[in-house]
Amino acid sequence: MYWIISVLVAILISISTASGMTDKPNVKAGLGETDSDSHKSLSRDETERFEQVYNLNPDGSVKAANISGNIRVSTWESPQVRLVAVKTAENAEILKDMELKIESTQESFYVKVKYRDRDRDNDEYRNYKNYGSVEFELTVPRTAKLTGISSVSGDITIDGTDNYTKASSVSGDVKGMNLGGTAKLSSVSGIVEADFSNVAAGSDIKLSSVSGGVILKLPSYAGASVKASTVSGKITNDFGLKVDEGKYVGASMKGSFGDGSVAVRMSTVSGRINVAKQ
Repeated sequence: MYWIISVLVAILISISTASGMTDKPNVKAGLGETDSDSHKSLSRDETERFEQVYNLNPDGSVKAANISGNIRVSTWESPQVRLVAVKTAENAEILKDMELKIESTQESFYVKVKYRDRDRDNDEYRNYKNYGSVEFELTVPRTAKLTGISSVSGDITIDGTDNYTKASSVSGDVKGMNLGGTAKLSSVSGIVEADFSNVAAGSDIKLSSVSGGVILKLPSYAGASVKASTVSGKITNDFGLKVDEGKYVGASMKGSFGDGSVAVRMSTVSGRINVAKQ
């Protein structure tokens, strides 16, 4: 009996040796590369941070234009603008192609991203969409006028402005929090939301999106005259306004509450609309 077991063990050892059961690099099926090769091919994005403070009148105007990246705006009591910009790209060369253009006076501040021009016959020009991104963080006087905060591809968040606020994105959400004055917020593809901690009589509020919901939050004591419409979506509100449902599609709402001193216009093609109390 023991000799049979010995023979079987010898056969198993022989098969293991013949099949070359030794440690080998793990080759990924269909890719022709080992784990070590894959590790070498991974690259880390290059980043560059810029920070600077600029003097600005408390009621000065502020503009920011971005192409790819988010913009965040907050407020303080200082008569200054603090800009923090973080550029991110695949490599240092592309990082240099993204320039910050800044125009600053006591009355106004403007920052935008400019991409270096390229030869239209150059392969790199055809890969223009592969450029990096820039994240903006702006701190501005609470009473400054935001006359144009825009991004082509990125979200916009604004917190705490008491004066005029205008912001737009092509592909991204636009959100205003703790607002207190006239506001015009829009997006082509994204949610638009405005949250007012206080709203002055005579303020004008316009919120619009093509593909996305539109949300407005007002203090319970606010008085407003409201017009709202959507092609595909529902309309709801906390102020007792009547909503007219379309015969086939869409809905609309028109009415006022309180003293009606704030003009509100809201619209979207595809999305819901809501007017809520704080």
